[in-house]
Amino acid sequence: MAIVLFSVLNAAEAGPRKIVLPASVGIDLADGSTGFGPVLSASGAGALPGFLLADALPSTQNRGIILVGFAPSIPFIIVLAVGQGVCSAIVGLLWQTSINEFVPVRMHGRVFSFDMFGSFSLLPFSMAISGALAAALGSRTVFMLGGATVILCAAIGLLHPRARRFEKPAE
Repeated sequence: MAIVLFSVLNAAEAGPRKIVLPASVGIDLADGSTGFGPVLSASGAGALPGFLLADALPSTQNRGIILVGFAPSIPFIIVLAVGQGVCSAIVGLLWQTSINEFVPVRMHGRVFSFDMFGSFSLLPFSMAISGALAAALGSRTVFMLGGATVILCAAIGLLHPRARRFEKPAE
């Protein structure tokens, strides 16, 4: 279930961020590639504190993509990108740690392979349709739909009691 949710979540976030955001910064905000470089850098810069604070903060990966639909300027998008970097680092570390802790070592190769395949299997589809959706619906709508889907996936995942408590299942 978690891998299916991550597949949908990653697709809902990646297409808008990797396809629509560069065009939106370049065209809608009329800042071209000069404005998009700092946005990419900000996401990476946010990852460092996220890796350092993974034990102290709750998991909130990629909810910021919905806010890009309301972004009035490059500085606002940069702040969101830093937040996205922090949250992605935290969730990534928690997920990898949980697999290492909860999956028997003899199964790591299979589980990590299945996780990677499942989590990223919808990305090509997301990349292929994001631009067309932005052209048809507008970039702000694509950001809001992607963000709402991310939030919905996170909420569905948290319906499982063990996901909320983040505890090892009984053996």
